[in-house]
Amino acid sequence: MTDFNPYIPLAVILTYIIAMLIVGEVARRKGEKTIVDFFVAGRKLGIFTIFWLSAGTWWSALAFLGSNGWFYGRGITFLANLMTNAIFGFLLVVVGVRVWRLGRQLGYVSPGDIVEDYYGSKLLRFLLAVILIAFTIPYMQVQIMGGGYIFEASTQGLVPFWLGALIITLTIMIYTSIGGKRAAAWTNIIQGVLLTLGIFIGGTVIIALAGGPQNIMNWIIEHHPELVVIKSPAFWGLWFSFPIIAIGGIMGPQMILNMLSAKSEKAIRVTGGLLPILATAFMMSMFIGFAGRILEPDLADPDSVMPVLLIKYTPVAFASVILAGGLAAAMSTIDQQAHAISVLTAKDIIEGLKIRISEGAAINLGRAAIILSLITAYIFALQKPEFLAYIGAVATSGTAQFLPLLLSVLFWKRATKAGALAGLVGGTLVTIWMQFAPPAPLKALGIMSGWWGLLANVVLFIVVSLMTKPVDPEKVEKIHELANRVLT
Repeated sequence: MTDFNPYIPLAVILTYIIAMLIVGEVARRKGEKTIVDFFVAGRKLGIFTIFWLSAGTWWSALAFLGSNGWFYGRGITFLANLMTNAIFGFLLVVVGVRVWRLGRQLGYVSPGDIVEDYYGSKLLRFLLAVILIAFTIPYMQVQIMGGGYIFEASTQGLVPFWLGALIITLTIMIYTSIGGKRAAAWTNIIQGVLLTLGIFIGGTVIIALAGGPQNIMNWIIEHHPELVVIKSPAFWGLWFSFPIIAIGGIMGPQMILNMLSAKSEKAIRVTGGLLPILATAFMMSMFIGFAGRILEPDLADPDSVMPVLLIKYTPVAFASVILAGGLAAAMSTIDQQAHAISVLTAKDIIEGLKIRISEGAAINLGRAAIILSLITAYIFALQKPEFLAYIGAVATSGTAQFLPLLLSVLFWKRATKAGALAGLVGGTLVTIWMQFAPPAPLKALGIMSGWWGLLANVVLFIVVSLMTKPVDPEKVEKIHELANRVLT
């Protein structure tokens, strides 16, 4: 075990946090006091920024902590995430490019703008916002927990979990509320680079400490074969279910805002093509988790495996820098989700309730929503439930219910307002039911609740749409034509 001085990682982390606050202040000074600027950065984010912004959203504390913890505690089922990255990239291109085109031509700045304009329903706009907020906050909770774990582990308890999580929450609260989407974008560039370097460099060192990939796998097969054995039907249920994470990730309000913030559709296409390459990180996570079984076989908290290994077995300065990448992983997702909730509140909740407010009031309300959502997520994080990856999967099951509505806006001419309402509400209720009170035979299949909800959503959507009055044909033709119009 290396000599440990907890003030070194504390100094590194605080330096990183101060840097994020400075970036947020610079973003505030560069910004304009308009909704378009605060909510979608004036639609001026280029390829480099959109890539790291999207990577920061997609790669979160789940990649740095939760995936390692899953492999440590549950084994190879998490490799299903290899395909979720490909699905995520594919949907980003297919959906994202068309959403960007509509936003550019029709001035959309929120998910509710898209839905209300197409379906002509403020009720649908309001309900969608409420559902997206309700399922986004648990995902924020996951990230805050991840940051708290890293703070506590990296300082060996000098900064306890609750205080570390609070420092991260307050930091994001400040720079996101003052700088809006631009602050989230600029900080995500730094955070994305730190995260990527941290997971690969830190993982490489940990794997070497455990004797290399071959030694790790041989040891696991000998001592814990249950971690690498395919178990049916639960294994295949999880393997089938994991793509719901990609669907829920793309349908998360923060990703919709990324699509609307891009300067060009090329930025979205390039990002969608490159992000699946990051799937290699989950192979790294597998070896990190399994290495933890060798080096620290009795961890009470599987999600802390990487911080514990770094602090205990590597020089403190090295561990501190790598763990800063873990904080970056968490913060790069929280800031975008808090910002997305601000948009959903100030635009979709307010307009869904037919309340008129000025641009300045909308921005201030958005800032208040950032603060309130972060406080709520922090309170939930203090409960410290096990397995961060599990909570993240549950949260994305809910946001995935937006998919049928959005695909219908882009591709299906027979969709109706009644069908959209029935599908969204029914799918969400089934998701919640299957999560908390599923029938025993269905639970045994191991299929995530989001798929059951999505099935109910699609069936209700189609059946009710075919039985009710369709959307105005002229509106449908206009939206579909604009979505497929290539802009120069």
